[in-house]
Amino acid sequence: MFQSDERVEKAWVKKRKAIVAIALKAGLVAVCTALGAPIEYHAPAEPSKQLVDEYHAKLLDGYTLLFEQHKAAFGWGQKELKFV
Repeated sequence: MFQSDERVEKAWVKKRKAIVAIALKAGLVAVCTALGAPIEYHAPAEPSKQLVDEYHAKLLDGYTLLFEQHKAAFGWGQKELKFV
């Protein structure tokens, strides 16, 4: 899901929002975790594409906020997060 680089932390998210590809480098990898506030959601029987896009944007905004709040604690103060 994440690719490490000296300047950029990339999150690989497939275009299909329901499927996330996870790829870790070979060998031992430290996994750093930070949890944010839950996104409240009341699922309609058939959510529209617009509603799915809205909640996907909220999820990515949450990831960005968490990354910015906690990156210095994990030694990533110089990095930026990019979703590709």
